[in-house]
Amino acid sequence: MKRIKSLLLCLIVFSFFLPLGNAQLSADFNLNQTQDWLSIISDSALKLDPVVKPELKVSPVLKVEKEIVLKLHIGINISPKMSDQGRVKGILELIRKIVNNENLPYSADGQTFGNREKILPEQPRGFYKEYTFIPPKNSPKFIMIGDVEYEVGPALSKRGAERLVIGGNKLVYYTPDHYANFIRLEIVK
Repeated sequence: MKRIKSLLLCLIVFSFFLPLGNAQLSADFNLNQTQDWLSIISDSALKLDPVVKPELKVSPVLKVEKEIVLKLHIGINISPKMSDQGRVKGILELIRKIVNNENLPYSADGQTFGNREKILPEQPRGFYKEYTFIPPKNSPKFIMIGDVEYEVGPALSKRGAERLVIGGNKLVYYTPDHYANFIRLEIVK
């Protein structure tokens, strides 16, 4: 029945636009007599195999990628590797709180990050949210993330210099120096 309706809709659209575009062709086919066309199309549609269904194929790689980036999730580690395991645990704990929608200590947490410096990929306003990251006491001032060494910015307020920026509830960026550098983090399940 759906096929018949689809075919009828196509016929109606076809019979409306064809006379506008080619008057001679319209006259040759006498499209004003739609009753004949409808019976031909209806008979053809009834002969179609109703069991045939289109098959959607998705590669396993796409399924995995989709699962990874679909939503922010709680993890057991981060990538790239970070030299300060105290920070790693703190970042994972903050992400757990964000995922579980727990109260966070600062009113600015969860607010829109404007990306005014255009360091992160450009997205619509509201895509990026910022969160205060307070590292454990006595954390090192220099940290290795992957094979790059970063100096943690000075704490100019109670919130310190370190932040997590979450994009679209799926992309995680860490900045050790109050938005001067951003490191994309993958959360490892």
